[in-house]
Amino acid sequence: SSSIDAANWPTLGTLNSIGNVTCNNVYWNNFTRINTKGSATGCATGSSLKVNQSSLTPPTVVALTPFGMSKPRIDVWTLKNTANYVFEYVTGKIRVTVKDVASVPDGIYYLGLHTYNSVVLPDALCKDVTAAGLCVESSASTRTICQGQSAANSCYSYDSTKSTFTINSKNVAPGAMWFKGSLLLNNGNYFNTFMATGGIEIAGATTVTSLNYGGYSKTCNANYQGSVTLFTGLYPKNFCNTTTTTYIANPAGNPALIAGGYNPAQGGSIYSGGDIKLAASGQIYGSVLAGDTLTTGGQTVVRGFITAAALSTDADPNTLGGSTTVDLSGLPSTYTPSLMPDMSTAAPADPEVARVLWSRFL
Repeated sequence: SSSIDAANWPTLGTLNSIGNVTCNNVYWNNFTRINTKGSATGCATGSSLKVNQSSLTPPTVVALTPFGMSKPRIDVWTLKNTANYVFEYVTGKIRVTVKDVASVPDGIYYLGLHTYNSVVLPDALCKDVTAAGLCVESSASTRTICQGQSAANSCYSYDSTKSTFTINSKNVAPGAMWFKGSLLLNNGNYFNTFMATGGIEIAGATTVTSLNYGGYSKTCNANYQGSVTLFTGLYPKNFCNTTTTTYIANPAGNPALIAGGYNPAQGGSIYSGGDIKLAASGQIYGSVLAGDTLTTGGQTVVRGFITAAALSTDADPNTLGGSTTVDLSGLPSTYTPSLMPDMSTAAPADPEVARVLWSRFL
């Protein structure tokens, strides 16, 4: 070091100085040795004090290598094609595109109220609905993806002023669910991977178990409290091999919650959404991937990895409040928290447009 001022009666071992040393009092002797290349002022004299030590040289200091941590790309838009259920609000209706779901042919559906032989199913998957939200189907095979708080309650709603979907239910059909907009989960016990282009908020007594965390029993058998028979045979085929009764784990099923992305309609360069808020008594089994920030409160428990990538241009901080517990003990073999789904490829600006790749005149 260069000059040193040993004030306030410190306790030292050996002090080496290539400059001068100043002590606060000659009675201070709480040191083992003082070696200085310069002078010593106000210090106790004796064999422990050596001044004018010309042989003293400063130690060689190795410069630290700068460390820069690259941000992970969290982009829900790139995962749209991997979802079992894609939710969009179109002309006053909740449109659901279904893919790889047993018992439901791939295609476009609308959520509506379906009645068959006096049995009422809220939030049924219908080919079309009336202006009053009633399904046009007359088939008994129409399936619902909702188990409401009661038989008459629907699970899904949409607030067009906030571009926010709300799920308030006991549970919904298992599978990967993708939402264009923000998502509010208000109560319920869910065995899903939820993806939202906006933010995700957990409220009430809500439990979310990711597909990989739930494994075969929960994801493929809908084997959980209150499922009754509504979701029998309704499982994501890309995660379930029912022939061998084995689970098909892949990185897309590790997260319970994923939020935010680069909207291709805005050129794919502006980040939007990505805030995840976990409050009340939320319990998350699986990874939490916030493209921007994470806020927790209440009695929050996360059994998995957490990522908050801060990809937007705002400077909002992450806030861990209330009683927040992260528990990585006893993780199931089907859940691999270190593996994230591949979100490196930008989504096309208009994925529904067909493009000619090759042609010839006949």
